[in-house]
Amino acid sequence: MNVVRLELKQISSAKDDRQLAELRHWLPGENQTQYKSRKLALAEISELYDFIDRDFTTRNLNLLFLGRRLFDWLDGTERWLAQAIEKQGRDLVLAIDAQEQLGGLPWEILADGQGFLVGRSIVPIRVIGGFEQPKELIVPSPDELPPAVLGWGRSVSDVGATAAAMVLYQKLSQGFTVAQALALTYRELLKADVPDWCLLRLYAKFDRWGKLDPCCQSKGLKNSD
Repeated sequence: MNVVRLELKQISSAKDDRQLAELRHWLPGENQTQYKSRKLALAEISELYDFIDRDFTTRNLNLLFLGRRLFDWLDGTERWLAQAIEKQGRDLVLAIDAQEQLGGLPWEILADGQGFLVGRSIVPIRVIGGFEQPKELIVPSPDELPPAVLGWGRSVSDVGATAAAMVLYQKLSQGFTVAQALALTYRELLKADVPDWCLLRLYAKFDRWGKLDPCCQSKGLKNSD
């Protein structure tokens, strides 16, 4: 899988009291020692902060609408993310290093005009070391800081946890990488209309060259249909 890297951190405007986020991004094939940067207004996604503490066992959340708002906020008028997705197609990793409260945002629900990105195997991965860390582990490791960990953003329903574990372990046992298995799990949870599917999260480490741990990489997803 090709990787689009994103780093987000909160900053203050030098001209006024607005709260901003600085976005840095790297696209596949580009020099990973250089990045493009832009500033984003946090007020534009204020309603998404309420998402963090919502109850996913109810079905009154319009996740697709919220995911599109989050996508458009990142994409901006430059449409850099939409263009990257159009160029890469399926089987893409969005490696997101979001600091402070930005780490708690629901990156897994990112959506464009075609629907949730995860439905096309475009998988958000959270960088280990950020503000937000998994509450419950699905793939534990004996290492103190493993290169990749699957977990839940918080407690989820028994239905969601059981369905996710069933698909995930089946795909891993068939030889899929962690990122591949996660993409296929998201797709199956969406098909089954599991309400808290988006709380399933993958956390991974970068090396000093900006590359994800090899266990998260792949040459492409097999068709499981």
